[in-house]
Amino acid sequence: MGCRNIGLRTGSIRRTCKTKGFSAIELVITVSILMILVTMCIPLVNSVFQTYRFRGAVSYATGAIQTTRYRALQNGCLFQANFTAAGSTFQVQSACDPANPGVFSPLAASDPLGGVLPISGSGTVVTLSANTSFIFHPGGRVDSPQAGATGNTTFTISQGGKQAIITVSRYGNIKTTFQ
Repeated sequence: MGCRNIGLRTGSIRRTCKTKGFSAIELVITVSILMILVTMCIPLVNSVFQTYRFRGAVSYATGAIQTTRYRALQNGCLFQANFTAAGSTFQVQSACDPANPGVFSPLAASDPLGGVLPISGSGTVVTLSANTSFIFHPGGRVDSPQAGATGNTTFTISQGGKQAIITVSRYGNIKTTFQ
């Protein structure tokens, strides 16, 4: 990066300096290309995040069903999970009070499944196809007023053009089909 003197035959000395680096036009072109690439990638990244959030909401709903079933097995009493389409929420109730056998009451707010909980996470709005209830027995059986002839209960969670069909069998097996 230094300068050097070059002697000419005529006796004069000429000073030449070689500079290293990029010219302003090269930098402008490079930055412009990068900005175009970033602009093209933003919709793809947004789509990936929406899909990730949607799958997270579906996983949260199926996890709530499994956890409620496990709680019924563990505590030896009836539990119920109610999914409400109007607010895309669910609430877990138990019938574990010996003073009121068979009467469902909401879990305490301090319980991880207590209160009315949204299915969707932050920034994701999902919709349920219908109100759906599951009653979990201590022996592992799952009943639902919405169950079909086979005993399976199916409901759909959707967001935008994405759908997940969740099928819960009479014995608590959960099958999720993404469309």
